[in-house]
Amino acid sequence: MLLALACDEILTASKVLAEAGLDRHALAAALGRERTESLAAIGVGTVDEERLAATPRQVRPGWGTSTKEAILRGRKVSGQDGRRRPAETELLVGILASSLGTVPRMLALAGVDR
Repeated sequence: MLLALACDEILTASKVLAEAGLDRHALAAALGRERTESLAAIGVGTVDEERLAATPRQVRPGWGTSTKEAILRGRKVSGQDGRRRPAETELLVGILASSLGTVPRMLALAGVDR
């Protein structure tokens, strides 16, 4: 979701990320480093990019737990009650407020002070 926000350069969230040095290219590189570091931590070497390609989906995917939690964190910070769709800036805040998972590890490896 963070990468999707960064890729849409019209969004305020994308501009905020870019100002912090986290444009889509920097985020993609940081995510790659995080994947490599996480795999190395459990003794697994790098994986060929071809093996990481997504397979065609059979059904529309639902929101995962981390996405739902990011939405809730963003709503909590903004005081939003859930009656409207969250703004991308609220999603960004919710994502960056995460203390566990890929994003916080990736940001730490990239030297980003949240």
